[in-house]
Amino acid sequence: MSHTAIKDGVFHLDGKKTFFLSADYPYYRDSVDNWADRIEQLKSAHIRVVSFYVPWRHHAVNGGIDFEGATLPNRNVKRFIEICAEKEMYVLLKPGPFIHAETDYGGLPDFVNPDNDSGIDPMLNGEGAKRTWHHTLPAPTDPKFSSLVKIWFEQVNEQLIRPNTYPRGPIVSLQILNEGVYSDAQHPVTEYDYSVTSIDAFRNFLVEKYKTIDNYNELHRTTARSFAEINPPSELKEIQHEAGVLIYLDWAEYQSYYMEKLYSGWGEYIDSDLPYILNLNPPHDRAQGYDDWFNRLEIEKFTNQYYGYTNWIGVVSHDESAFNRYLLLTKRGRGPNLEENWGFSKLYDYRYKYTAIPFFQTIMAVAGGASGYNVYTGVSTDQWDDGIDSMQEKPYPDCSPITEKGELTPKYYAMKLLNRFFEEFGSDLMESRAYSPLTWGIYNRYAQVGCWGMEDDLTKMGRKPIHLGRNGFDRFQTVSRKSNIDYKLLNLASGVPSIDEHPLIVLTGGFFMEAAVQQYLAEYVRMGGKLLLTHDVPVLDENMLPCTLLIDRLFAGAHPKDDTYKVEKGIVVYRDHNLFGEESDPTSVLELLLGMDKDLSSLKSDAQVWVHRHPWKNAAYYFILGLDEQEKTYRVSDGKYEILIDLPKKSSAIVRVEDGKLSAGVVKGIHEFEESYVAPAIRMGHETLEASSPCDLFFAIHGNTTAYETASDREGEVQVIYEA
Repeated sequence: MSHTAIKDGVFHLDGKKTFFLSADYPYYRDSVDNWADRIEQLKSAHIRVVSFYVPWRHHAVNGGIDFEGATLPNRNVKRFIEICAEKEMYVLLKPGPFIHAETDYGGLPDFVNPDNDSGIDPMLNGEGAKRTWHHTLPAPTDPKFSSLVKIWFEQVNEQLIRPNTYPRGPIVSLQILNEGVYSDAQHPVTEYDYSVTSIDAFRNFLVEKYKTIDNYNELHRTTARSFAEINPPSELKEIQHEAGVLIYLDWAEYQSYYMEKLYSGWGEYIDSDLPYILNLNPPHDRAQGYDDWFNRLEIEKFTNQYYGYTNWIGVVSHDESAFNRYLLLTKRGRGPNLEENWGFSKLYDYRYKYTAIPFFQTIMAVAGGASGYNVYTGVSTDQWDDGIDSMQEKPYPDCSPITEKGELTPKYYAMKLLNRFFEEFGSDLMESRAYSPLTWGIYNRYAQVGCWGMEDDLTKMGRKPIHLGRNGFDRFQTVSRKSNIDYKLLNLASGVPSIDEHPLIVLTGGFFMEAAVQQYLAEYVRMGGKLLLTHDVPVLDENMLPCTLLIDRLFAGAHPKDDTYKVEKGIVVYRDHNLFGEESDPTSVLELLLGMDKDLSSLKSDAQVWVHRHPWKNAAYYFILGLDEQEKTYRVSDGKYEILIDLPKKSSAIVRVEDGKLSAGVVKGIHEFEESYVAPAIRMGHETLEASSPCDLFFAIHGNTTAYETASDREGEVQVIYEA
């Protein structure tokens, strides 16, 4: 029996669903003398998991590995893990090999630098230039580098992981690599990897996909004598016919293949049954950013690696682009946010100095489906040597909840309130499900087209441009969220969609789609599903060969017109133009969706709101994000309850309702950056709960008893009164 597992994106400890409540502590930047005290302070703030990188660069010394502090006291990571166990804290261990974490060379040792060892292949971009992170980066496909990684991981496993795996020790989960390979999961399709060994791997991928060079030539209309003659495209060139699209799709598809093989292959170097959690970074804010991200991170293909993500995206409460891209992160799959920025204002954005910013983002992540979050970092430090970091200003980071001197900041006390809520109600929340009546259909080959930006070439061929990310998902999300309609994401290649899980699917179609996916969609509609298909309908398969299965089964063999089609138990609404294009009208799109399902907009609010309902308790969690520029009383109504809540400018709250009564909540009443201070007040029916003065508030009502805790930087005791 496995004592730790991840099921449906939720962490299970000894079979129990658990909210993954963690904080990062870079032990290698601090004095050994501080470790026990800082971990105790994290525990007092209701943190249950300590996460930390194990930097290869820090521990590789004189041709050996020092995990015991023989050469430098804070290399004694064995003792650090022991302290975690003594404090009854769990551990998420992150051995890289590349970690970023603002360390020199991303935590890699200098001996893997291809400039120092000509036997290691450098990673190259599409222009043939070496990719660098302070120094030249090694190609992950290089056999020598990979063998060195294997030795490193085997040492980590033998000395750290295996002896300390739960329940023998505190380690409950692992994370390898970092935000892709080199913090680059969201980079353009031409950014990597054009190294010699990666191109060899690409050719092997083509062999796996096409089997013989004759098959390849027939589909691509080429005359290559062997796969060794085929080179990946590094830029978009003029495409004359549909078959000319295939080489671009091949290279784009290889990106996700490459990523999955790297994670699964290197993961096998660690012989452990612990769950591995990904920490994927968000899409770039560029024209093809969504498509680059969708393409490379086809997470359904990852084996033994579970979805998780990081935040480094901007201030989501004040930046609409950051808000939209962060929401995509939370919706792409269920899993924990492994790096929420609670400590960095100088390196990223000065506004992160203010507690309301990460507080808001944490609530937004959980609203979107996060099954945990990580305070990154929980502790500031100033006790590292130049060998691990010769560039950063001390302390690192500059504004964590716990300072480098061990002082507890206002950020600490606000974090503690939030954590108290998740500690008390996290397992119950993990049982609950968001009401998400809409589904956006992801067909990943459309992202493979979109990331190349080949709209003009397709138009010249008489084909409509393909839209999955830009002028597709991006505008769909805007339409749905403006009406407080939550949505799911579904990879359409996963099989016939469940009607119960996905009652209404929205898809921007394209001129091609593999036969199996056409079959899945047709079967979904015939069984009773509702499909809004916009822009185009496929007439070719993924090899650009004729395939009209969807047209035949849903539209009786004729290209559809703008109309509603009844197909056995289901319906299809088709629109020949792109409903999510630049000239689209959000109001008319919403009206069309409501015509397909009038119950879509049952949630009404002037805030951004998500509702998670418990499947058998009469309980619900209301996640409320106030984006107004003024202090305001927000109204939330879902046809069952009406909640009024007073919030500062751009602030956030969670309210739990059970059996028709207020049950618990956490409210950010102080917004330091906006200089907005509100005494939290919540009204529902005959119930009122309010604080006597501005503060951050946690409350839980148990029968006739109201427990509460507040945090405020103002003098005087805060009273909280509950009346029913």
